[in-house]
Amino acid sequence: MLTRVIAVTQLGNGVHSKFAKRNLHVRNTLIPSLAQIGLSAEIFPAIIGSSVKVSNGAALHDSLEIPLGEGCIGNLLSNYELWKLSVLTGQSVLILEDDAILPSQNAQFVADAIRSFQQSHQDQPDILYLLSQSPFIKDTFKRYAPSELKVINSSISRLIRTSDLACTAAYMVTPFSARRLMERITKSKTIPTDGYVHTAQMDGAIGIVVQTDPTKGFMLNENWAEWNHKHDPLVKMEPS
Repeated sequence: MLTRVIAVTQLGNGVHSKFAKRNLHVRNTLIPSLAQIGLSAEIFPAIIGSSVKVSNGAALHDSLEIPLGEGCIGNLLSNYELWKLSVLTGQSVLILEDDAILPSQNAQFVADAIRSFQQSHQDQPDILYLLSQSPFIKDTFKRYAPSELKVINSSISRLIRTSDLACTAAYMVTPFSARRLMERITKSKTIPTDGYVHTAQMDGAIGIVVQTDPTKGFMLNENWAEWNHKHDPLVKMEPS
């Protein structure tokens, strides 16, 4: 299994200060917390939307023309490249964004869910969704009604349906689910990665597995609201 954290690494002139903060969080907090449960994480340099070539209303990437829609093309393409990594290596990939955090009290629950998913879903087009927090309301946990879940074991359950898959800050793809996601990327207008994944589930392209206790996964860094909604000044840095 591979573990990658999507983070902006080119912190030059004009980069928003939130990315500098997040980069420190990734290196000093997130990656060490993953190491404690035996996960060797590497940083995957995020694709910046402004660097993507656009022609005739489509983003040009990897010989693809992806119809432009609701922004977030850089985020979607960053995830796309990690789906491709899963397919090329034949390994599942744990994908994290730079505002994910693993509380120490949840570490063993996450490790158990990952282990269980690997043992039972490696050859299935499923995603393991590991985010516990609703991103729209600080400190609010995700919860699913019993009718929305089919329990697999004490660690993981299949999510039959939901109205909320918001925020793909922590999830895991298999080569099979990664291929399904890659195959359909040109079939609908660009939407944020979480919306894209949710649409794929609703269309029946992939399945979603969650922790049986969905409150025991990754959270969003406590400064999430500040980083995303406060208008911090641009960082003035000399190119490295």
